[in-house]
Amino acid sequence: MTDFGDELRRLLEERGISLSAAARQAGCSKGYLSNVAHGRKPLTPRVAAGLDRALGTGGKFAAYTLNTPPGGTATTSAHADPQHASGVPRPRAAPSVKRSPASQRAVAGRRPAGKASASSTRPNAPDLSPLAAVLTSASPDDNGDVPSDLAASALGVWRLRQTARYADLAAGLPRLLAQALASKMPPEKDQEQARVTALTHIYNSASSLAKALGFLELAGIAADRAVRLAGAHGDDPLLGGAAAYRLANVMLSAGQLHLAGVIAINAADKLRPVMAQDRSHTAMWGALLATAAQAAARRLAQADAWELLGASKVAADMLATDQADMFSIFGPVSWLMHAVNVAADLGDGAGAVQRAARVPAGSLPSFLAERRIFLLLGWARGHALCGDTASASKILLDAEQAAPEEIRHNPDARSLTSALLTATAVRNEPLRELAARMGNADGGPAAAGSRQ
Repeated sequence: MTDFGDELRRLLEERGISLSAAARQAGCSKGYLSNVAHGRKPLTPRVAAGLDRALGTGGKFAAYTLNTPPGGTATTSAHADPQHASGVPRPRAAPSVKRSPASQRAVAGRRPAGKASASSTRPNAPDLSPLAAVLTSASPDDNGDVPSDLAASALGVWRLRQTARYADLAAGLPRLLAQALASKMPPEKDQEQARVTALTHIYNSASSLAKALGFLELAGIAADRAVRLAGAHGDDPLLGGAAAYRLANVMLSAGQLHLAGVIAINAADKLRPVMAQDRSHTAMWGALLATAAQAAARRLAQADAWELLGASKVAADMLATDQADMFSIFGPVSWLMHAVNVAADLGDGAGAVQRAARVPAGSLPSFLAERRIFLLLGWARGHALCGDTASASKILLDAEQAAPEEIRHNPDARSLTSALLTATAVRNEPLRELAARMGNADGGPAAAGSRQ
């Protein structure tokens, strides 16, 4: 009997539920569940979520799934881990996987954990110190007028983020957030919920900006504020899902892969009963599952990654066209973009390139710069994994033309640029110039040579 099996048996006995009943509620057979409990078959994310829902265990069984090594069975002791402040088990270390030096550099195009400081030494990088001051202040002080339409202001900063106008966003967001926090909660219930929704989205924009610039501690603070606010004012699974989505993506960027997956799966599970309510609900559910798939891919849990991404395709197929709003951006095209990056994260460069070629040109609104760069970076990483540094470099340079601020400040793009300079034997002057515009110390000959 595995640790999972022991915990399942304890909970079933405690609640007076038979194994057959638990299996039925989780959507699997009794025989399968028995095999999982004895370590003969792996626990899938779908069944784990069903058990959590049936037994009210709040993600305990999802954590077993995410703690499973690639190709292994659910035998790790997730319930023995110390608990995070949010009640979610802390992630375990990712398994060690040997790669060739070239593959290591290509996959390492993803950035390492971000820095805590909110001021950057990179040329022309926006200063986030004012935003950090507002987020960490116990009582923000602002004498300006509160915007008459906070929802419109929230939409405005969201569009600035999507168009990668970082300087404008960094300049205006701190004051807007301070004004919103200094305002009083309206007495009317509908107005109160509207303010909570707008403020949650503003927090999410702050988190997204900080994450995009590599300030992950600040991004985590803003995302935590959004999660707490959404949870404290009603049980709206869509708003809660949007906040959880942002927090999961911060954890993903910080390398907290198990935790990112648990957060995303739990939020998707809460949305599942209402996921067909409208396009926003459907897109949010799909985006959360796609994020969980990305976390599994970065742990090199191939089966889990493709299963979760396959589950998210249900939402993509329901939508038919991509939905883009402040809650999420998801649909058939976004799903394919996630597939590109899942393949790249799993080290399948050819698969990433093939999937990227299937993305229809001009299929997303032109203002979604961040989403387009997400695709292009995955595509470039795919070429790099195949050893085609020329194609990878060209895609990066084309991406800069499409969204200069996004590429120059994006930590993933900076890391990939450095990796390509290291892997390229022939001097690549355009790529070196891009590294210089990014402020990459690795763009110089001495630094590049020291990394080989």
